[in-house]
Amino acid sequence: MEFSYKTTTERDTERLAAAFAQVLQPGDALALTGDLGAGKTAFVRYLARALGVPENQAVTSPTFTLQNIYHHGRLKLVHVDLYRLAGLEELEALGAEDWRAPDCVLLVEWAEKGLEILGPDCLRVEIEIGRDEERIFQLRATGPRSEELLRLLPQQL
Repeated sequence: MEFSYKTTTERDTERLAAAFAQVLQPGDALALTGDLGAGKTAFVRYLARALGVPENQAVTSPTFTLQNIYHHGRLKLVHVDLYRLAGLEELEALGAEDWRAPDCVLLVEWAEKGLEILGPDCLRVEIEIGRDEERIFQLRATGPRSEELLRLLPQQL
């Protein structure tokens, strides 16, 4: 099951993130992929804000820290960035299996480097850069829960 959404402004991306905030539940996982500058971290920032993470808490890419955890919203968010990692062995050494906790939502940037940690049911979010400021969000379900997310999401837009 797939769904595509095109944004032409930051406000459009914020609207998509707000729609996600309405349907995500603890245990959900999003695999974020796309070129540098596609907007993965911006999407996570908008999602965190839509879930209630306060403006005074920075929402940044965990490129060097590998993970950031945000507790102050409707849902606990675990934000992971795999950009610097070479492979599965490094993920295992870092204890990546703990990132998929049932009490949080897992958001993984550069997820193609470690899809194994996302489990069999995650929502793949590929962000493509279009013309000017345009972004195309290609959403693909990999199991029953992510299919449910794709059914619910358009109702929130």
